[in-house]
Amino acid sequence: MRRLIKIYDTTLRDGTQGEGVSFSMEDKIRLCSRLDAFGIHYIEGGWPGSNPKDLRFFRRMQDVTLKHAKLAAFSMTRRARNGSIRVICSRFGIILLRSAGVTPNRSA
Repeated sequence: MRRLIKIYDTTLRDGTQGEGVSFSMEDKIRLCSRLDAFGIHYIEGGWPGSNPKDLRFFRRMQDVTLKHAKLAAFSMTRRARNGSIRVICSRFGIILLRSAGVTPNRSA
C-alpha cells in the first residue's frame, strides 16, 4: 500500500515565537512563496484572530497565487476517529497529532 505524506509547515506562526524573530509582511510573503515552490502541502500563515499583522497577511495573500500549497490559519484540532497520525513539523520541533478525518476546514 502506497502512502502519501503531506507536510504542514508552521514556520510563519511557530517560527516567529523565538526570541528576536520578527518577520515583516514582505518576509512572510517571500517565505510563503519559497515554501510553496519547495512543494510544501500546507502553510500555516499565523493566527488572524490574534493580531492585526496576521490579519493583514491573510488579506494580502488573497492576491498571491500558490502553485502547490494551501494556506491555513492557526486553529484548534479535533480528536481522531480511526487513529491515523498526522505529523506537523515546525522550526521548533515535531508535533504528532491524531487527526484522522480532520481537514484544515474541519477543526473544532
